[in-house]
Amino acid sequence: MVQLCTLLISCSTAQQLSYVALLLLCRWFGSEYRAVQVSNWLAFGSWAGISCYIYGRRHIRHAGSFQRIIYPAFTSTFFLAASHLSWALIRSVMSNQECFGHQIKVLIGLLSGVMFLHTGRSYLRFIDHW
Repeated sequence: MVQLCTLLISCSTAQQLSYVALLLLCRWFGSEYRAVQVSNWLAFGSWAGISCYIYGRRHIRHAGSFQRIIYPAFTSTFFLAASHLSWALIRSVMSNQECFGHQIKVLIGLLSGVMFLHTGRSYLRFIDHW
């Protein structure tokens, strides 16, 4: 189970960081590339990986069996929704500005993804040692 969760975590990290690359592929290949289906599978993989990661954390081990399933699912849903809404806000702000090239937009998307992951992991470490 731990190896599966580790695999899902590494996949979800790569999936979140490659979201911008997915958008670029959609632009290059046009309508032949099914962006909605692929992004939904990437979001589900990220959700499953984050849920497994939180499920194995020390602070969740003391919860009851029902809460031990519900809390990670809720937390990962909240994390993914907040990060997607943040990316949508960043995109809407940057789309009106002509000074931002595609490379800068990709860089900002990747850096914000790394920032979200770092903040989430440091928060969980803080809760575990509290």
